[in-house]
Amino acid sequence: MKTLLLLIFSPKKGALNFQNRFRDDLYKEGMFLAFLYGIVHALRPLEIFNNQDHLMFPRALGKIWEICLYLLTFMVLSFIIYKIGQFFKGNANYKETFALLMYTYFPIFCCGLFLDFLNNPYLYNFEFNTNLFKASIFILSWLLSIRALLIGIKKIYDLNLKKAFITILPILIPLLGVVTMSIYLHELYF
Repeated sequence: MKTLLLLIFSPKKGALNFQNRFRDDLYKEGMFLAFLYGIVHALRPLEIFNNQDHLMFPRALGKIWEICLYLLTFMVLSFIIYKIGQFFKGNANYKETFALLMYTYFPIFCCGLFLDFLNNPYLYNFEFNTNLFKASIFILSWLLSIRALLIGIKKIYDLNLKKAFITILPILIPLLGVVTMSIYLHELYF
């Protein structure tokens, strides 16, 4: 937990602490975090526990499938980042890359939980529960995550800033696409 918090709030110290840990321990913790993120993401709407008992089994299988897809997505994204880092002659391995991605995803995970909490019907009438506030929290969490990932990749692969930025482009391109599309739709409909 110390490495996780240091990596988010003090990325340089966190990256040093991250490098000093054993790879297998990092990989185990990364897998645990990936399953945790997948389970919490899959159970967010809690629609499994409906009164329709005849649909409970297929919904539960769907949720298990969603958890597996979540884990697979993180593993493939880590592998892509690992291969790009290897292309730039980086000296980290896949386990470190996977664990770093899981550690740096933590602010986005917390943002999702916080936004779910804000979507509670009892909180709709409060002044702070605006779309601007929610978007600000979303952007802040992504910036914290990208900053920690950039510094972590730079440190564990021994790359310069430009090569580290190119290495994390597979994460940034979909994010920029989503942000651009939401701005376009916001301008189109409002």
